[in-house]
Amino acid sequence: MALYAPIHGKILALEGLRPHPLAKKLVGDGFAVLPFQGKVVAPFEGKIEAILANNHTIVLIEKNGLKVLIHIGVNTKQAPMEYFTLQRNVGDTVFPGEELVHFDLVKLKENGYDSRTMVIFPEVFMEQQLSIYARNEVRELEFLGEIFEGVTE
Repeated sequence: MALYAPIHGKILALEGLRPHPLAKKLVGDGFAVLPFQGKVVAPFEGKIEAILANNHTIVLIEKNGLKVLIHIGVNTKQAPMEYFTLQRNVGDTVFPGEELVHFDLVKLKENGYDSRTMVIFPEVFMEQQLSIYARNEVRELEFLGEIFEGVTE
């Protein structure tokens, strides 16, 4: 399955965001993005399954069942809710490119929050492999990699 960027920014290795629990890949594989603008868009057609905490985390499920968890920021769990403005709600059907969440990059930075955003595929474990081909900057909906069935060596 082809993967497309939900956010405009610089691609980073997920492991570089340790000690955050999601960076340890305990929930699933993924990547990180240093955002250049405060907007997250739907990377595929699907539904919003959950919105967590102060609106800094959103879970989408693709029409064929693939889940993605988008966690805005590394230490943003305690950030004020007004830094994150939802554009859609739980249960909404979304299409590629539709804005899901707007977040205030300036306020996050001014108040000491790390805006690096984690994109996690919770069901990508042993039976699937995530390959990210994109390097450096990606734009919203730009092709960045694939998920393959089976493990390749």
